[in-house]
Amino acid sequence: MLNKISNKLATHLAKNKIIQCDEISLYVYGFELLISFLFSTLTIIVFGIIFNFITETVVFLLVFILLRSYSGGYHALTYSFCTCVTLIVYATTVLLSHCLTITREFFFVLIVAGIVILSIFAPVKNPNKEISVKRTLEYKIISIIIFCIFSICGIVLFETQPIISNSIFYTLCADLLLIFPKIHKIHLERRARNDEYH
Repeated sequence: MLNKISNKLATHLAKNKIIQCDEISLYVYGFELLISFLFSTLTIIVFGIIFNFITETVVFLLVFILLRSYSGGYHALTYSFCTCVTLIVYATTVLLSHCLTITREFFFVLIVAGIVILSIFAPVKNPNKEISVKRTLEYKIISIIIFCIFSICGIVLFETQPIISNSIFYTLCADLLLIFPKIHKIHLERRARNDEYH
């Protein structure tokens, strides 16, 4: 369904000579990403409005999307599964924000752990989005800066806005955890290469 819509849009652009025919596949992929992103985001916003989690939803989308744009992370094999994972992460983050209040000490531990993880693994490589070595370093630095800024915001808001503080904390945790499936894959690939070498 998503592929058909994207194909129609890209083909329409090519027929109207807005893009070249050899660019159709590239635009199909771009449209698929855009439509999937918009659908996931709008679904999350609707859930936030229905269940009156507007503030938590805004915090989640801001932190999750902004950090993930530079750090990268887990990518599902299908767009539908990607949407499901995103919704599950969102729901878990909102529920934890209301059920489990964190302390400042947790934030400091998170900052240290986050800087270490992002320094080593960010940005997680995506086979559909090749980036140069220079860009890799830039993305790594930017992701660490974004992570630290949000963490500091969470600490500052700890007393006055505990729900927002909790939302920031759990969303940052989610971003870091979504790096680990790729870390595991990298580990397995390295292990396979070592076994072949020996």
